[in-house]
Amino acid sequence: MTVISSDSIHHLRTSKLSRQFEGMLKTMQPLLEEKFGRDEALHFRQDAVHLFNEQVLPTIPDIGGRKNIYNPYLQQTGMALALYRLVKTRGGTLETAGELIYRGMMMVIARYPRFFLHLYGRLSNSKLAYPRIRRGSLISKKRKYPLDWVYEFVEGDGQSFNYGIDMLECGILKYLDQQNALELAPYLCAVDYITFESMGIELQRKETLAAGCQRCTFRIIV
Repeated sequence: MTVISSDSIHHLRTSKLSRQFEGMLKTMQPLLEEKFGRDEALHFRQDAVHLFNEQVLPTIPDIGGRKNIYNPYLQQTGMALALYRLVKTRGGTLETAGELIYRGMMMVIARYPRFFLHLYGRLSNSKLAYPRIRRGSLISKKRKYPLDWVYEFVEGDGQSFNYGIDMLECGILKYLDQQNALELAPYLCAVDYITFESMGIELQRKETLAAGCQRCTFRIIV
């Protein structure tokens, strides 16, 4: 039996993330051309991939891999961080980086059929998903991974919301703080709304850690 080394597994995972980032940039090409012009947009993509591979990928922390439902969000944060750093390196502003991330995510989401997104949204936010979310909440409170999320499951009342999550610690905030990019957080918080909306799910959130509150109060309406 062939045994795959941990280094090989790490390489496969990082290569997959790199390809995902390249795919995201390709989807964003019209937006990059709008901002920088056709020729410069190509250079931007090349520089972004290089920066992501060399500077950002090695810093994305392990929080349990695919077993952790929040792992993809941390990986996406790494991609956003690469765009942010490249824009800043080129003399751009936080607002420019934030706009690229927000509008870029809208373009990525638009690639998927609406019926598929709605089906996924219904399934991933149905009562069938509650046991997994509850288990994840209990595991998160053990704080095995320093940069992981810590959260509580909130029972819905069946009228004003179906279920909720009170986020006590946010992996995105901890990672961005570690990378001296905490100012990017509000733009990533805003992405949550377009993500849920694309799935036909309403998100209500009156408090956020990024705004200095003690928790993020996610309330999900299916």
